[in-house]
Amino acid sequence: MPQLDAFVERVEERTDGRFKIQVAIEGELGIHRDLYNEALASGILELAAMSSPVMERVIPSAGIHHLPQIAFDAEGWIKVWEALADFDQAEMKKVGYQMLAPDGYYIEWNQEMYSGEPIADLTDLSELKVRVWQVTMEQTIAALGGEPVYMAFSEVYMAMQRGVVDAYLTGPPAAMGASAWEIASQFYPVAHPGGMEWLVVSTKAFEALPDEYKTILIEETPKWGEDCRKGVVSEVENALATLEEHGMTMNELTPAEREAWRKAAMAIWDEWAAGDPANAKALEIAKKAMGL
Repeated sequence: MPQLDAFVERVEERTDGRFKIQVAIEGELGIHRDLYNEALASGILELAAMSSPVMERVIPSAGIHHLPQIAFDAEGWIKVWEALADFDQAEMKKVGYQMLAPDGYYIEWNQEMYSGEPIADLTDLSELKVRVWQVTMEQTIAALGGEPVYMAFSEVYMAMQRGVVDAYLTGPPAAMGASAWEIASQFYPVAHPGGMEWLVVSTKAFEALPDEYKTILIEETPKWGEDCRKGVVSEVENALATLEEHGMTMNELTPAEREAWRKAAMAIWDEWAAGDPANAKALEIAKKAMGL
């Protein structure tokens, strides 16, 4: 990401070129994202942009950041993040890595719904086949009476044309990139969360650094977070504007529909919280932050 490249440049400039960070995309160093947790803990990877779905594999409570309908927008998820920051940091340190700075995070795109035809009532998705790609998506759609269908995004275009699915979930920038208006006439902001992303550092590697470098990394991380948050907002706003310009109808959920989606998600929350004591604590903190 350009924001990460800018972070690297600022750190190098502040150290007169003495501290260099090599930026590598997934797989370039021979490490798939499923191994990021272990690689950070051991110090094989020293710094990473880590997403909550990847983190959840070893820190179950990180799943709170992509649990459906806890919040509906960035402002709500920021409340959740702020309430959980200390808790999250403590859980990360248990497995060998940590946030560089509290403001070093951003919120991924919401996953919204696109349908070929108008949906009369979003509280009842019966007889509607919906493309999903996450377990919590599957559970939410099923709880509302729909038929969830797992499918790679690359298959969605043809599947919508052939009637294999009636609607699908993805982020607005992805929908724009795939010319969603050609296969879907309706947009519904159902607000399935994409999760959180943090800039994290291997505790082993960080503790070995001189204090000068630690300070610079900590001071530059909030700027990375701010740039990323602005970038996500810009990407989504541009995508939504493009979808509308191409004739897609931009619907809103009624209060009753929004409440139905949250009610459907509550059983998912409870099942998730029962899986680990830390999950239950994270859910308690998040619900309090959101006044639930």
